[in-house]
Amino acid sequence: MKYLAACCVFKDELRYLREWVEYHLIVGVEHLYMVSNDDSPDAALEILKPHIERGEVTFAGVRGKPFAPLQRLVYQELLKVARGQARWLALLDVDEFLLPVEADNVPEVLSLYERHSALAVNWACFGSSGLQDPPELQTAAFRMRLRDDDDENRIFKSIVDPGRVVGVHNPHRCDLVDGANPVDEFGAPVTHDFRNENDPHFGVRLRMNHYRTRSESEFAEKLSRWRDGGHPELGSDEAIREFWERNNRCEVLDECIQRFVPEIRCRLMIDSKKS
Repeated sequence: MKYLAACCVFKDELRYLREWVEYHLIVGVEHLYMVSNDDSPDAALEILKPHIERGEVTFAGVRGKPFAPLQRLVYQELLKVARGQARWLALLDVDEFLLPVEADNVPEVLSLYERHSALAVNWACFGSSGLQDPPELQTAAFRMRLRDDDDENRIFKSIVDPGRVVGVHNPHRCDLVDGANPVDEFGAPVTHDFRNENDPHFGVRLRMNHYRTRSESEFAEKLSRWRDGGHPELGSDEAIREFWERNNRCEVLDECIQRFVPEIRCRLMIDSKKS
């Protein structure tokens, strides 16, 4: 049995796909279940082929259906697949990077929560860092994030024991056996559907760097994909402007993830001067 696996459902995310995979292998994820919702999964399959051949990635393509409801359905199936194969399964998106703040890897942190069914890991939301165009590596380029106490950083994603999950409540939270709640890194139960309302709530052991806007041009690309897709926060020009301003008001220089960037560059054979 693997100790830590991760899964994601992605669409139009080819630019950073290998960076996301390599990073999570570096920080201790042993297997990745990856499902493409692209109209054609061939390009993603080609990118991931070396990892598939090494047994690091299980890949599938699912066409059609609105992305948001599809994500929940796929998570439910992946949890069934992971049951008995992984002690922990992280439910992630391709713009989310699990970050051990001080430990060398994520399993080292998870070992502290063995008696729990699920761990709620809070976002650390990063903005554009003033970039107009996409960088080569998002982990290297986006260094400005929201303050610790910003409400956006109260949103969490889950790392769960697949054997103790009875359903997927939403992409942030699973329903657990005996009605248990996930705990945050301080061991306090988290009762909300997607927000950690406890104090303190923010990551001194484990958090999730969330590159929520990326560069200005990438945010525009995101809007073109989501405008007709029912995104709850991007339904009007006013809502879009408010979303950008709320998520791009970054005041904290955060370079914690930078210690892993040289190894990512090495694996991707990227010259540090380019990113």
